[in-house]
Amino acid sequence: MGFGGGAFGTGSYTYTVIDDETIKLNQQKGVIYANTSALSPSTDNNTIYLNSNNKLAVKPSSITQTTNSPTNNITISSNTTLTGDVYCNNFTINSGVTLTTNGFNIFCSGTFINNGTINTGYYPNNPAWTQAINGYSLPNSYGGSGSGGGNSNLVGGSTLVAGGGYATSGSTPTPPSSITNNLLLSWYLGGFQNYLAGAGGSGSGGGAGGNGIYIQANQIIAGTINASGQNNESSSSNGGAGGGGCIVLAYGSGGYTAGSYNVSPGVVQGSTIEGGKGNIITYNYSTPPINISSFNYTSTSGILNRNSSYQYTKANTTSTSPQVIISQTITPQYTGLIKVKAVVNVYNNTSGDGVFVGLYNGSNLIDGENLTSTTGYQQQIAYLYNEVLYTAPFSQQAFSIQFNAVGGGTAYAEIQEFTIEEVY
Repeated sequence: MGFGGGAFGTGSYTYTVIDDETIKLNQQKGVIYANTSALSPSTDNNTIYLNSNNKLAVKPSSITQTTNSPTNNITISSNTTLTGDVYCNNFTINSGVTLTTNGFNIFCSGTFINNGTINTGYYPNNPAWTQAINGYSLPNSYGGSGSGGGNSNLVGGSTLVAGGGYATSGSTPTPPSSITNNLLLSWYLGGFQNYLAGAGGSGSGGGAGGNGIYIQANQIIAGTINASGQNNESSSSNGGAGGGGCIVLAYGSGGYTAGSYNVSPGVVQGSTIEGGKGNIITYNYSTPPINISSFNYTSTSGILNRNSSYQYTKANTTSTSPQVIISQTITPQYTGLIKVKAVVNVYNNTSGDGVFVGLYNGSNLIDGENLTSTTGYQQQIAYLYNEVLYTAPFSQQAFSIQFNAVGGGTAYAEIQEFTIEEVY
């Protein structure tokens, strides 16, 4: 489908409005949308998208590109909460819009622009909120520690600094003396929140620590980012307050424009007691610490029937028998020729051990790789592919990606792509 004399992207081009009352092309954002207001509205709440049945449909959508890919541009145009890490080319948050990251992170090969507000949320609800126990701790984190509350037997959670005792505030760790690619990669592999989130306040009604956030982009225009800790439940509560989370901004040759940051702790209401503050860390890299450029994604040319998914949350196992990470089903409808492909990032925490990762049709292994780690935590990519021809009458087919440790270490896996296509 063409729109006037140009394509979505930079530069000047003409455009055509299709069905003036329902479907339009947003010239500025490069999306088509259903809206009865003027062209280029401030919010396009009804984005047109291609659904799983290969039909155009309309749904309220705040992310105008829904596929994580280092070649895609993503725009957040209405209040949104992330459910996973985001990998993209350019990432934009529109003015007046709030993005709640909920402990997830953003990786861009291009430009990150925040014209709205990022709230990181709280790491996860403090168990002390409902129980008279110590605040939860994150012993490797540069986030603020939790404060004590009104119970003399309990202490706030610790990070790299100790939590506060009875009616005592938390503390702020000293940030790392040197930031390197290897350090950031180790945080990524170990889970960023273990290094960036704030700890919890003590006691019943204790507040949670703020989630941290890691943003990586060639250019960062940071905008407003809030990673504050949570207050205790009320002034009558014995609970302490949560520590502030950390904001880490890694940028390349495109440069960095500072924003407005809040890594303040929660407070014990009705007092001067508070958690510890988080840290704000910026890093100018020569090569991206987390390399997303090698992630491989599939075009849709010649595809009749397609399912695609990813799972950026890392799975891990010590089992030496295959464990399911993710599964999908598809029912052939046309030709019966199914292409199945997967890209999986794997590593083992033990030098000399390895990871087996396999692509399965039901219980049948149709492709697999056995990757050995020469050093602990060595990242490797498994590319899995096979073609299967089914004959009519067609029945539903189940596919899965499974993995296991080869020896005695812990195997880790992260799905970058898992695509099933019925083709011409």
